[in-house]
Amino acid sequence: MTHGVFGFQGPSLPPFETLLIRGPYPPSAPIHLSISHLKTLENDDEVVASRRTSGVVMLSPNRQAFTSTLEDFNDGWLTSNAMTGNYASLLSKVNIYYPPTPTHWMLLLSLMKPLSKAPHPLKHGLLKTAPSLLILHEPSTYFLEAGSSSGLLSHYLQLITSALATASFLSACEPSMKSIPVVLFDSRLAQLKMPIVRRVDSPRRRRSSSSDSRASKDEGVRNDRVSTFVEKYFQWVGNVSGEEAPASSNAPPPSTFDESGSGSGRGVGAYEMILQNRREASGGAIIWKWTESKQNKKSSTWRSETEFEWHSQ
Repeated sequence: MTHGVFGFQGPSLPPFETLLIRGPYPPSAPIHLSISHLKTLENDDEVVASRRTSGVVMLSPNRQAFTSTLEDFNDGWLTSNAMTGNYASLLSKVNIYYPPTPTHWMLLLSLMKPLSKAPHPLKHGLLKTAPSLLILHEPSTYFLEAGSSSGLLSHYLQLITSALATASFLSACEPSMKSIPVVLFDSRLAQLKMPIVRRVDSPRRRRSSSSDSRASKDEGVRNDRVSTFVEKYFQWVGNVSGEEAPASSNAPPPSTFDESGSGSGRGVGAYEMILQNRREASGGAIIWKWTESKQNKKSSTWRSETEFEWHSQ
């Protein structure tokens, strides 16, 4: 099955069951992946009819950030092809849900798994047919955006493992489906550090500490990189990096999405993605390099489109 995250003009991903892409990936990558996946199902003669009609389910925390960043990026291929007959039909099978909190995320996943043990259990759940692809989009937003509680490392992992368990359950409900691929896109995963456990203070320390001092509560608590633990759940891991370094050594690296909804923190320029199969230590890495540029194709009154130029390896 051929999948791509850069449209049909870009390279194809290797076969995968689970895939993690982190770093400043192109904002349109989840849409391209959905289209290429559904197009492959449509053209595969060995795929049964019921699976060809199945769609893609995507979970994303912030609708405003997702849509505004896509508009700002303005992928040239999508602008030219998304509303044409065939591709519009494929995009109609992409169901995007926007759970506003981790609790809603977990609830949504639980609703996808029916309680009934009837011969056709999916008829009693949120989904009438099992999706053929599950995309998890920017869950770090829940723990990095202003005003959110810091949470524990296990809280993030629970979002991922619950999605993997849901995909496994839904695969078992459809005899014609071997497995449902799960893809995680998280541009700020490398920035996310969370504690494994909370420190429990003694009653004397709680009385002596300031009730409104966050620093005193978190003093001495070790924060671990979440990515170190998350990667263990995925067969393939793709790390995207840009050519331009942050202006300040203390500045965070550019991310694909901004939770404020004001657009992306990344710009056009040269990018690289290194794909590694974590289950085959002997396998070499796959390296993709490309340059993004803005092109005014229509007229000066139209928003410039982003085009990709691929570099041979």
